[in-house]
Amino acid sequence: MARSEKNPKTGQEQAFDFSLATKKKLQARRKELVLADSQTLRYEFQRMRDKINWDALHQASTEDEVNAAFSGVDQFSRDRLPNAAAILATIRDPKYPKLRPIPFLADSCALAVRANLKSSVLL
Repeated sequence: MARSEKNPKTGQEQAFDFSLATKKKLQARRKELVLADSQTLRYEFQRMRDKINWDALHQASTEDEVNAAFSGVDQFSRDRLPNAAAILATIRDPKYPKLRPIPFLADSCALAVRANLKSSVLL
């Protein structure tokens, strides 16, 4: 998944670089972005933890129920989180923990957002 760029000296397009080194660099960059997103989401979930109905979120089976669990969160803060579909997929995961769900939720949502950019508008 390398990109073609213009050569700064000649101004001509360079061929795609499909080398293993380039692929590893891009993979490492994606991993860095997921970790950064995860840290941001952890902070956001920690900040809002008292406003989220965690019991309703854990039992949610539709996107509307997820949105209802986040009803105590103001719209500005809600817009900074992934959409309800990404959160629903995360809480439906069999590995979703009953205690301390914030790290798992943040990591999984960050990965979902980077894997499918339709999962979030702002991240």
